[in-house]
Amino acid sequence: MKHTWMAYQRNNLAHLWVPACLALLAGLAACQAGATPTPEVAPSVAVDILPAPTKAPPLPACLEVEGVRLDVKISTGGETRLAASGLNPAEKLTVVFYAESEGRTFKIESSPVASPEGTVEYVENLGKVAGGFFKNWQVQVVHARGVACTQVSLP
Repeated sequence: MKHTWMAYQRNNLAHLWVPACLALLAGLAACQAGATPTPEVAPSVAVDILPAPTKAPPLPACLEVEGVRLDVKISTGGETRLAASGLNPAEKLTVVFYAESEGRTFKIESSPVASPEGTVEYVENLGKVAGGFFKNWQVQVVHARGVACTQVSLP
């Protein structure tokens, strides 16, 4: 009899579990069927058409200032003497020598300081730079009020 009672209990439990599992599965299916899928939203993209790239200027634009004088002399050996006057006393400057030839460029920059009288002298041997390949040079003195410019050619 004990055996029969256990079989009865097992059949009863199976009888209860089957409808419960089916109800659970039906509930899950209903949840998923009723759920609205989240639509994919494409991000907005702004497109700007830019002009074709241009080569950046290698030097600042010349901005002559009244009273500032730039004098550059080249000796036969290529030694270049730069003298500038009319600058602010003890002003930090940028001296630039720039050359371009056959698609190659060469740039020399230095940062001298003007004297208490507002003058500066600077010497560079452009004849020895890059084996004398560059003959024509742009020379600039960048100061607080502008840019003094000139061009020189090696002999």
